[in-house]
Amino acid sequence: MKKEISIVGLLVDQRAEHAPDVQRILSDFGRCVLGRFGIPAHDENHGLITLVMECDEETSRQLIQRLEQIPALSLNHMQVTRQH
Repeated sequence: MKKEISIVGLLVDQRAEHAPDVQRILSDFGRCVLGRFGIPAHDENHGLITLVMECDEETSRQLIQRLEQIPALSLNHMQVTRQH
């Protein structure tokens, strides 16, 4: 199966309430995560997470589908295609 590099940006509102759900999902897909960068906003109730992942298209789709089920989460993603 061909693996692709994906960049996923997450904005989590109501962070205290939804962070455990986000963390659980990211842990389930941890084998694909190459890097993770998180920025909490201490004065507000949101956080920003950027993921760099390497996985096949189906696994990436499953991750995004599960994250999109969290009501207070905004998500954008892109695939980076390798030029060989």
